[in-house]
Amino acid sequence: MNRYISLILIAFLPCLLQAQTFNCDNDQYLIPEFSVDETPGILFGNNTGVNGQSEDLLLDIYEPSGDTSAVRPVILWGFGGSFVGGSRGQVGFLCEDYAALGYVAIAYDYRIGFFIPSSISTALAVLRGAHDTRAAVRWLYKSAQEGNPYRIDTNRIFLAGVSAGAVSAIHAAYLFEGDSVFDYFNPQTWNSLGGFSGLSGNVGYSEKVHGVVNYSGAVGLNEWIDGNEVPMISFHDVGDNIVPYDRREVNVFGIPTGLIASGSEVMARRLDTLGLRNCLQSYNSNSHVSYLSDSEPVERSARFLKAVMCNRYYDCEADSIGGELSPPVSTSISSVSDHFAIDINQGVLSLNNESIERIEIYDLLGQRLASCQGNSLPLPSYNGLMYVRLFNGVQWASFGLNARTQ
Repeated sequence: MNRYISLILIAFLPCLLQAQTFNCDNDQYLIPEFSVDETPGILFGNNTGVNGQSEDLLLDIYEPSGDTSAVRPVILWGFGGSFVGGSRGQVGFLCEDYAALGYVAIAYDYRIGFFIPSSISTALAVLRGAHDTRAAVRWLYKSAQEGNPYRIDTNRIFLAGVSAGAVSAIHAAYLFEGDSVFDYFNPQTWNSLGGFSGLSGNVGYSEKVHGVVNYSGAVGLNEWIDGNEVPMISFHDVGDNIVPYDRREVNVFGIPTGLIASGSEVMARRLDTLGLRNCLQSYNSNSHVSYLSDSEPVERSARFLKAVMCNRYYDCEADSIGGELSPPVSTSISSVSDHFAIDINQGVLSLNNESIERIEIYDLLGQRLASCQGNSLPLPSYNGLMYVRLFNGVQWASFGLNARTQ
């Protein structure tokens, strides 16, 4: 039976096929090998504080001393304190740990202050944290474009946080245009606060990050995590009574807020369902961040992020880096499209192009359905949009595939 196949050009994927600017086959970024230099108190933004006052936002930069790399990965750490207290100095030891591995590590401010806990006031506190986190990310891109004095690799920017800092990081990484926020904010309030990006500074620069390290954080609505999100590794106490491990009410210093949030266990299941890379390390404790002083979370998260940077598999149970992953399949379709008439005989797809050396077919979530060497392969049994990837010996191209019977 003959059918027409519409092949919709998505994009070439040269970035992942080029040689990395760092070594994926040694212990770089896994073993502490540097002493650490700190540059404190750098202004990165300003916004209105909890009580209506103007508030400057500062960050401290921790760098690997003597490192000669042209550019380095960056990790930004947000501190804990239920959005009421805390300071960036609290995560200085985590920044030192990561800088010793070779990262540029940053402890940054976000706005905190006393508020009477309620669902609305707590949601506003979370939004302030996310806005200030995004302003810090934008500052990184701005700094990189203005001489890049800290040798930032903008292709390797990671967010991390402890408790409220993790909540801020998660919302900065996963809450974007198209996500429904009006269960929490009316449109007038939302717009006055600056919408998704906020008003904390560095307007016009990118907010893109490449992964999240979550120490006992949560997200307001699990639906905000969709199929295009970045990888995340999480650490959480099962019996946490402040930030829920599952989906429960959030407490601020023991005071119920009325705000329901999805903790690390629920987010991990969501990421699994979407086929996105993630890892959850659970602790059988009723405490909040009981593991904070342990070395294990830093060591595990460093291996996870190294796997992300190298596009390799990370085995969460074994805590080990495996082989290289297939390049991810984009779920965004380019406006450029070509249509090819292709014969499918007895369920076999053939391409009349001798230069094609390999064909792979994936589903919408990036799971490989079929592959072969050569220029033909049997189509898998699958209902829905599939993606075809072709390799001609030099580079890959990706196509969306829709089949219809003629």
